[in-house]
Amino acid sequence: MKTGLALILAFFFVSTFSNANEKIPAAPEFSDAFNKMKSLAGTWKGTMGSGKEAKEVTIKYEVISAGSSVVETHFPGQPHEMISVYNDVDGKVQMTHYCALHNQPTLKLQSLKGDTLSYDFVKGTNMDPNKDKHMHSLKLKIINKNKISQAWTEYQNGKAGKTNELILSRVE
Repeated sequence: MKTGLALILAFFFVSTFSNANEKIPAAPEFSDAFNKMKSLAGTWKGTMGSGKEAKEVTIKYEVISAGSSVVETHFPGQPHEMISVYNDVDGKVQMTHYCALHNQPTLKLQSLKGDTLSYDFVKGTNMDPNKDKHMHSLKLKIINKNKISQAWTEYQNGKAGKTNELILSRVE
């Protein structure tokens, strides 16, 4: 019995370490829009809303998976933490937003005008997009390398609802 376990463990370690030495394939050419998303890597802080309604916001962007994905984390470490994962799919950026509303809308880049990226809903899981509340669009503007704005628009019952506007500055 011990010999069998030793052989299994030996196989595991040999296969693990031999895979660790394999070369990662060369990165494909990414779209300009995806490269803009990658340029956001770091921590951003700012506000959502204005006046008495303004709330402090922290967002982190991290480039992962050998440069093939960008993870955006809203409210890191908070009970209502949410993430969005951006990928370049056939030269078009799309993202899936893992929302505190317990659904996962997927948005696809509809336009890139200068430094403004506009994303719109294409599909979702854990929801009926014709009735359930969900994030339906995102307009992300790169003002400069250290300042961005976001406008997230929600939908419910097939109609646009509230738009949450964020103004963020890079802190690291």
